[in-house]
Order: sequence, then C-alpha cells, then structure tokens
Amino acid sequence: MAERTPAKSNTQKLREITDALPDFTQQYFYSGTSGKAILTRLSYALDIRYFLDFSVNFLPYFPDKKLKELSLDDIKQIKATDIDDFLTWMDENQHLSERTRARRRSSVSGLFEYLINTERKLEYNPVSGSQSVEIPENEYVIYLNLDEQEQLLNCIRYGTGLSKGQKKAELFQRSFSLMNPRNIYRITLNPGRYRARNSPRTLPSSLLLPENAYLSVRSSRCSKSM
Repeated sequence: MAERTPAKSNTQKLREITDALPDFTQQYFYSGTSGKAILTRLSYALDIRYFLDFSVNFLPYFPDKKLKELSLDDIKQIKATDIDDFLTWMDENQHLSERTRARRRSSVSGLFEYLINTERKLEYNPVSGSQSVEIPENEYVIYLNLDEQEQLLNCIRYGTGLSKGQKKAELFQRSFSLMNPRNIYRITLNPGRYRARNSPRTLPSSLLLPENAYLSVRSSRCSKSM
C-alpha cells in the first residue's frame, strides 16, 4: 500500500503562493503581516494573487508580462478606475458575494498602503479612490475575521483563554465532532444563543469565549446545546 503524502501545512501553502508573487510583495508577507495569524496571511496572499492575475490578464499596461515579472513601475500605472473594473469583474463575471469582493479590495489596499507608508516605494493607493463595496447589514449577525475564527477554534479545542473557573471538562463533554472548522465562517447571534453556520448546534458562550474575548456579549444567558 502506497504511503499517504502528508498534507501541506498552512505555512507551506503560504510560502508556495508568495514564492510565485512578484518580488515587491515579498517583504510585505515577511514583515508587514508577521503579526497576523497564518490563516489571515494565507487569505491575504490568495487575494493579492487573485488581483495580480486579473491585472496581468485584463489591464492594458503590461500585456507581455507574467505575474511573477511585475515590478513596482508596473503597478504604479494602476488607477482607481482599474480597481473599479476589478470589482465589477468579480461581480458580473465571477458572481462573487459583496463580502468576498470587499475582502479582496481590502487585501489589495493593504499591500498598497504597506508599500506607501512602510517601504516608501509608492505614493498613491488606487484602492482609496475606487468605489466601495456595500455589504448588506444582517440583523443579529456577527462576522468573524480569520484571526477571530482561529481564536474561537483554539478555545473550543484546547481551552485557550478560559478562566480558572471554566473547566476544560465542560468544554469537551459536548460533541463537537460534527463541527468542521472549515465551515465556521460566522457566528449568528440570536437572543441568548450562538449558532455556527452550517451547524444546527447552539453553543454556550461561557464555554466558547474567554473573559476578555473578542465578542462583547453576555456570557451567562446562553441556552444549552441542542
């Protein structure tokens, strides 16, 4: 029986993606995002690669270049109207949600801001002059970013951040086997309960959230697990 190839770690995935990106992005991922969780950095890398792929294929400034060959002089040519075209393309051709389009717009802006404010290699962020993406407000919904997702999962799995009065046994007595971490993209807040997307279970916040956690809600009024 053939040996199973070990799955790549998120760090390995990040390195593979960034190695294929232009040289001017390397320092951004090495130091500009070093304080972020690995999943957040991976998301940034995917979003920036997505934008640069679009730029190479659809913008008129560098028709004969490959993604890896792009330079600072190349991206200096990108204008706010090009970012608008990128957002329109994601909407009309790729049919991506408002939230995905807004996230990718933000990721691209983060790279430009780093090159402007930290490396002092650019003077203008074209994203700042582009159209914004309006995200519908959903009542009773709190969306977690990737750092918050990782913090929540660490609390569920390992009890990270729980106070001394919160026993790990209470955490693991409940069945979390049906909760796939990849499916936790948001927490839906109903009166007195949390419910993870794609999961029918209701989780007591006193077990999920450490004392100084990122969600400022009452932890003592959650219902029992379904």
